[in-house]
Amino acid sequence: MQTKAHLDNAWVAVHTRVLHEKSTAEHLLLNGYECFLPLQYKKPYKTAQLQKDEKQMPSVPLFPGYLFCRYKLRHNFPILRTPGVIRILGYDGAPAVIPDGEVWSISKIVTSGLSTEPYQFLKSGQKVRINSGPLNGVEGYLISIVNKNTCKIAVGVSVVERSVVVNVINTDVCAINRIRSRGMRDKRKIW
Repeated sequence: MQTKAHLDNAWVAVHTRVLHEKSTAEHLLLNGYECFLPLQYKKPYKTAQLQKDEKQMPSVPLFPGYLFCRYKLRHNFPILRTPGVIRILGYDGAPAVIPDGEVWSISKIVTSGLSTEPYQFLKSGQKVRINSGPLNGVEGYLISIVNKNTCKIAVGVSVVERSVVVNVINTDVCAINRIRSRGMRDKRKIW
């Protein structure tokens, strides 16, 4: 059971109208909320209107219909009154708190410059931690081994049941096994 104090300044998932995520995030920012809208940057493309060397990088939400916001107990402008907001995801009438680590991991992936793509949420699979490179410290689930040097890792946000997949170098990843009888986690290289 969550207390009100537990909710103050916690990350929550805001369900928005699809294609209104960016404008909703802007409204929330203007009203004093801290927001995070993870975006996927598509491959550059050229149009007839652009010059030869000019490229565009369109962005789309990684989790269509969702953005993340810091919940404030004593705020004059409620999140639910923001244009484009449908609801705040939660349980039993209270907002569901998203662990800071999940938001941090998605943020680190989005800002890494690595190729990302939306992926279904995983409830089971090998839990792994990335130990080096631009995603050092990110934890997720091993999806597949792409080739002898690369594997796919999914990092998810449990409240919205959405994940992001990123390709990483196999040697940067180690398994996180269940807690052993001594109370320590076993960290072994997968490869």
